[in-house]
Amino acid sequence: VDDLMQQKMHPDITPVAVANPMVATMNVMRVSLLTSLLNTASEWQRRQHERIRLFEVGNVFSRQGNSTSERRLCSGLLSGSKYPLQCGQKDKEIDFYDAKEDVLSIVSSQIKHQITFIESDHHFLHPGKSANLILNGQEVGFVGVLHPHIQKQFKLKRQVVIFSCEEMLLDSTN
Repeated sequence: VDDLMQQKMHPDITPVAVANPMVATMNVMRVSLLTSLLNTASEWQRRQHERIRLFEVGNVFSRQGNSTSERRLCSGLLSGSKYPLQCGQKDKEIDFYDAKEDVLSIVSSQIKHQITFIESDHHFLHPGKSANLILNGQEVGFVGVLHPHIQKQFKLKRQVVIFSCEEMLLDSTN
């Protein structure tokens, strides 16, 4: 992925360098799935898509000292109207609660009741419109509105709500 854009989202995570990148700007492994989702949403908005729903399940990598860690995450992005354009239906912008509901719908029913939400302090999320997912005292994900400063850097015109969680939370029956 593009190291500069990834650094804007995750300055505190050390990425794993790619030895022989095919493109100079794609010189590190991804530390999050969100950078590519945000780039895709930006491109879709540029092409006049008003209602965007994206998700991805994939591996992310980071360097901790001399070792490399690999995790599997599920991340998603929502932007635009909550409902498709319909006659007689008022336009309502997607919000934090819609994304929280989506996250809970994909979490395994066996652990859903054990998850708590606490206010998030991630710099790329809007304060007061975001939460961390906590399971057994550990942060296992987050959901929230993208901070306006980050939204502007990705050239996103409409509010964007994002989420990310550990794959082990997912309900395998969905």
